[in-house]
Amino acid sequence: MVEVYLLYDYDPRIKFSPEALQLANSLGKTVEGKVLVGGSPPTEPLDQTVCVEGRIRELKKYTRAEIWCFPGDESQVTPIADGMLVPCVYNALNRELFDLRQIAFEAKYGADLRAKWGKDKIEYSFYPILNQSASAFKGRCREVTHEEVVNAMRFWYHRGYTSFDRFYLEGGSGQEMAPLELIRDCYNVFAKTRPDIFIYGGGMRTVDQIKPVREIGVRNFVFGNILQYSPNEMRVILEDALT
Repeated sequence: MVEVYLLYDYDPRIKFSPEALQLANSLGKTVEGKVLVGGSPPTEPLDQTVCVEGRIRELKKYTRAEIWCFPGDESQVTPIADGMLVPCVYNALNRELFDLRQIAFEAKYGADLRAKWGKDKIEYSFYPILNQSASAFKGRCREVTHEEVVNAMRFWYHRGYTSFDRFYLEGGSGQEMAPLELIRDCYNVFAKTRPDIFIYGGGMRTVDQIKPVREIGVRNFVFGNILQYSPNEMRVILEDALT
């Protein structure tokens, strides 16, 4: 079964068309999935909690699908969401964004939000960001090689005490996808045992780009920038490539 995550940026300066917002209503109908709201921390003062809550309320006018926080910063966490997918950035220059993130979020939010949402509504994602991504360009992440990403996923997946629920390869928020060879090698870490926990996102803008990724076996996808810039193409993808 394919699962789609539609990621809407929390920043109110980013405007989504009615067509882009209506795409959230496809989840649970055309294809299974969740709405995510979040993004990178702002480079200038912005009340992230207020902004996330505003975007969630906007989206709830269009969909009954679950809306989860995707917090690039802990200020993007809010109880008015339905759950939370926390990115633990493997190659972050600030190691607290990886090593200590699960501990910090569980200590601060875990008990209260699990009581409100349910015990399975908080997930932690192993999250390497490739070099062409916006976050890397902003200087928040160090560069990583193909081999390092694959080996790191294998290492953290096979650690008996790891608490990562998902392994999300972020190909980049620009025009380029991750190389198919890298997507394949990362997916193959999980293919025989837990293919459902691997996610790919980044750079997918056409049906033709997605088909070879589907042929690899990948079944979980995140779409972000396309919602803002090409909502009509996103609708075609949902109807033709992921059903």
